Amino acid sequence: MAGNKVILSEEDRKNLVKAEQPIGGGGARATKHLNRTFSDFKLKIRELENEEKSPSSTLQLQCPKVPPRLRPNVEDAKDCYKPQVMSFGPYHHGKPHLKEGETLKLKFATTYSREYELREDEIYNRIRSDIVTQRKCYNRKSTKEYTDEELNAMLLVEGCALLWYILCVCLGGIYHHEEYGISYQDLNRIHQDALLLENQLAYQPLHDLMPIFFNGAWTVIFQEFFGFLPRINLWYKGGGG
Repeated sequence: MAGNKVILSEEDRKNLVKAEQPIGGGGARATKHLNRTFSDFKLKIRELENEEKSPSSTLQLQCPKVPPRLRPNVEDAKDCYKPQVMSFGPYHHGKPHLKEGETLKLKFATTYSREYELREDEIYNRIRSDIVTQRKCYNRKSTKEYTDEELNAMLLVEGCALLWYILCVCLGGIYHHEEYGISYQDLNRIHQDALLLENQLAYQPLHDLMPIFFNGAWTVIFQEFFGFLPRINLWYKGGGG
C-alpha cells in the first residue's frame, strides 16, 4: 500500500550493493534510481498479492465485469460488452433499449415453466435461501439497488428464459420463432447476448431450475450451446418424439 515502508532483508541489500556498482562512472544518480526501482518492484508484488486475497477482488466473482484496462477506447467499440436484445443478471437489467427483450424474456420463462411443470414457489424459496451467496457472484454496486425479493425474482425469470432458449437452440424448438414474434436476426443477437461476460447468471440458480429427468444431458447441451460440440439431436418434452 502507498506509504508503507519496504524492509529489505540482508540478502536483498547485498544484491542491491552488487547491482548498484557503477559501470563506467554511473555515480550516485544511477544508484538512487536502481534502489527506487527495486523497492517499487517489491511493493507492487505485495500489493498484487493483497489484491488477489481481497474478498472484493474480481478474481473471486463468478460473474465479473470487464476490467477497465481491457475496455476499448475506440468510440465504436464501447458497446461491445452490452447486450443488444436481452439481459441476464443485474449489470444491464432494466436498460431502456432492452425493453422488448424483457417482454420476450417473460414469454420464454412462462413457456419453460409450463413445459416442465416447475413448482415456482418451491424453486423461488430455494433460490431465496441462497440469495446472499448469489449477490456475491456480482459486483457489489450492481446488486445494491435490488432488494432480496427483486433479485430473487430476476434470477428465477431470467434463469427460466435462458434455459428455454438454450434448449430451443440445441434441440430445434426455437425455429418456431413466429409464436414469439421475433426474427432470426434477433435470435442470433440473443445468442451473442448470452455469451457476453457481463451478461451472465451464476450456475446454482440455473441448476435449481433444470428438469431432473434430463440428468447428465445438461452437460452435453451446454457444451453444444457454447460451441464445444456439434449440433445434437435429443428428444425433449414438448419438442417431438
